[in-house]
Amino acid sequence: MTGSVDANIFELAPIAMWIEDFSEVKAQFDAWRAAGVTDLRAFLKEDRTRVAECSSKIRILQVNRKTLDLFEAEDLNQLIGNLGRVFCDDMWETHI
Repeated sequence: MTGSVDANIFELAPIAMWIEDFSEVKAQFDAWRAAGVTDLRAFLKEDRTRVAECSSKIRILQVNRKTLDLFEAEDLNQLIGNLGRVFCDDMWETHI
């Protein structure tokens, strides 16, 4: 967050907010396309481990207090360390 007002709005927002970096996911998608994948959605549905691989490439840069409260985490490191419990099997479909 750049300005203190922006940082306060983010931190004090009444909804859970995440700032994430998807650049490694984009690089993986580009590599698959270069390898001949034309229907990315179908490709991901064929093998769920591909979705897990992409999810592991997402970097969580920052979350606000509401997010930490929602997942009962003390800080960002604790949240990241427990993401396996946060994202259950029935949630993978929403990632495709």
